[in-house]
Amino acid sequence: MAGLRALLARLRLRFRPVSTPGPAAAVPADRSAELAAELGPSLDLLEEAQAEARAIRERAAEEAERLRRDADREAGRIVAAAEARA
Repeated sequence: MAGLRALLARLRLRFRPVSTPGPAAAVPADRSAELAAELGPSLDLLEEAQAEARAIRERAAEEAERLRRDADREAGRIVAAAEARA
């Protein structure tokens, strides 16, 4: 029995807590701030690309409308010429 008590006493001395339990000493990381700092420049570039794409689509829509008007006029000329020959 004495051997067991001595063993337990040694273990207790060996594994005693270093400090009392309490709140964590480290401050939790702000993940959203880290992501914003990391992704901010890339997202800014995407905003520029989106604005450029929007401008390209607007120019393309204007060009398509102009082409439709020109094609409509040309079709009218072709029909008028065909009716004149008929």
